[in-house]
Amino acid sequence: MPSFAADRNRDRFLTASLLRAPRHDGEIVCEPPVSTWLELARANQAALATAAVRVGAAALADWRSIARRQALDRALAYTRRLGESPDDADPGHLIVGTGHQPAFFHPGIWIKNWIVEATARTGVTTLNLVVDNDEAGSVVVRSPRRNGRLGQACRILVDGPAGAPFETMPPPAAGAWRAFVEDLRADVATLAMPSLAARLDELAAAGAAARDAAPDLGNFLTRIRRTLQNRDREPQRTLELPVSHMAETAAFRAFCGAWITRFDAYWEATNAAMDEHRATERVRSAAQPFPNLGRVGDRLELPFWIVQDGTRHPLLARRVRGGFEIGTPASTLAVLPSDDVDDALANNALAIRPRALTLTLFARLGVFDLFVHGVGGARYDRATDRVARAVFGFDPPRFAVATGTFHLPLGGVEDVATIRRNLERRLIELSHNPDRFLPDARRHPLVGEKWREIHALASEALTRKSRRETTQRIREINVELARSLSDRAAAARAALEALAITAAEEAVARDREYPYFYFDAATLALTARNLVVERAAR
Repeated sequence: MPSFAADRNRDRFLTASLLRAPRHDGEIVCEPPVSTWLELARANQAALATAAVRVGAAALADWRSIARRQALDRALAYTRRLGESPDDADPGHLIVGTGHQPAFFHPGIWIKNWIVEATARTGVTTLNLVVDNDEAGSVVVRSPRRNGRLGQACRILVDGPAGAPFETMPPPAAGAWRAFVEDLRADVATLAMPSLAARLDELAAAGAAARDAAPDLGNFLTRIRRTLQNRDREPQRTLELPVSHMAETAAFRAFCGAWITRFDAYWEATNAAMDEHRATERVRSAAQPFPNLGRVGDRLELPFWIVQDGTRHPLLARRVRGGFEIGTPASTLAVLPSDDVDDALANNALAIRPRALTLTLFARLGVFDLFVHGVGGARYDRATDRVARAVFGFDPPRFAVATGTFHLPLGGVEDVATIRRNLERRLIELSHNPDRFLPDARRHPLVGEKWREIHALASEALTRKSRRETTQRIREINVELARSLSDRAAAARAALEALAITAAEEAVARDREYPYFYFDAATLALTARNLVVERAAR
């Protein structure tokens, strides 16, 4: 059986994938290097084509062929409904992609989209998963503003009810959208940055157009992002595919059916893999990277959601005569006959959605030849790899990681930490080595005495009592000498106090979490394109 673990660099790769996001403006981390992505995608594709693994009744290769065609068909249809005209996609080509919730995420996440889009220019099909089945919660952004000092405001567009995913939430009301943009404009007006004001004009127009066309909040936010990506530039080649649309395919129902028909064995294997992961990685929290699947009476939890009445609920299963009963903790939804689970799922029109674990497992096994994670996704997908080994008996294909750090030009001090260390070191020196700061220190009688006492400490003949007395005298001399330097010490302490304010402003200036619409799409696109071209040429 082919094994992706045979790659001797796999462990190094998985460790490197967990590097923290880069600290400095404009830095991008790609692991493995972009120059190896297509080679890695081809290796993944070849190994998946010959893996002796089954998804339900189907061989992995057969099920994967169907999953890819259905995913691309849905992605083409969805992208065209966004008002774009993508070319047809061949499921036989390499498919490289990424994904994220349809929120106003930061540019370190957006750079993934741009790198994947640049990869499309090499002739592969590229696809972005819109994770609209995630709980929307509060759609909120951090916005910089000045009110005497540089600070931040939190601007909330939507505050969704608990458990409501993006796919079931309506777009914001026209008044809510206008108020959101006007709050951002008020923030930007305090910064004297015309470029940000111009980008907010683009955002306002994109949101107004999206609101008139979007059926739900996920679609609304996706339309805004695509509009900003396409504005005055070459149209995007990357297709968009909401998870809610992918989950309506026959291939996804077959994937769900495979879990349902073996839910008890998979439940045990998944929880054992998660326990092993936490023990190996020394993770103390039982909720990280995912909590174990639970139990409600004689029903076991599956790694899927069921969307009902606009809200996500855990999906539970148990065996009954002739089949499987599935439902939520509060109700029974359907009894699926054991010989016809997939068709029964389709006939019951159940809105089953993947959780994080089954989402990336389905994507990596069924659709993509290479999936590009951010740092957070790389962390939890290490656990997914263990689950895949436990459930399917083989190592899943390798993924890539890409992230970046981009700062707004808000000013500030480049290295507050270094300045603080220097000031703290100066205070210590003023206290313990004041003679270094005295003019004509060599002529000062106390300085001469201090060094005679220091040399005396080197004598092995010195008694313990004499050593204590000598040390105490050195301290007394330092105190006396430091008195004449009190103004310098006071200045250093005042500088440290002032630096606390500067440090707070610096943290605001260097925050990498500002929303992507504050950043220039053309610059990020060119950065990603140069990255792909330069590394591919090496």
